[in-house]
Amino acid sequence: MKVFHLSVECYPIAKVGGLADVVGALPKYQTKLGVDAAVIMPWYDRPFVKDHSFDVVYEGLFSRIRTIRL
Repeated sequence: MKVFHLSVECYPIAKVGGLADVVGALPKYQTKLGVDAAVIMPWYDRPFVKDHSFDVVYEGLFSRIRTIRL
């Protein structure tokens, strides 16, 4: 099963409240249970993003979607 979490925040990239903690942690536990989990969120120009590599999974005319396995 594939599970995609859509969120505007995800720890450690973008955090405002508790949502970032949940979205940052839940996919890790789902993966341990055998679920193929990923997070989809907006691109943020942050130090964490600049210091890590991401896989491009979609590239359109105006946008590029990248993934990182946490």
